[in-house]
Amino acid sequence: MRLAPSWTNTQPWRFLVSSSEVLAVANARGKYGNVRQGKHYYRLDVGIAMAHFFLAAREMRWTGTWDATGFDPAAVAKSRAVPDGYEVLAVYRR
Repeated sequence: MRLAPSWTNTQPWRFLVSSSEVLAVANARGKYGNVRQGKHYYRLDVGIAMAHFFLAAREMRWTGTWDATGFDPAAVAKSRAVPDGYEVLAVYRR
């Protein structure tokens, strides 16, 4: 996933993996022009990577799903020690 193509070709994502979940986090610092006119295009890039992750997980017969709502991203970031400048976008749970 680290080198997969992205819309802006900046690969702003990181996946933080634990035994029970995978966090999709994005570099939210606006590097390489992936934030333009107030639009956060890095979120689109992370969504593309999440789709590829989901398809690969399905091929491996994982039964999990991505959850992009219903949680507090700031609380998750704090409890999982997500680095400053990164935004938690979704949680994959098996």
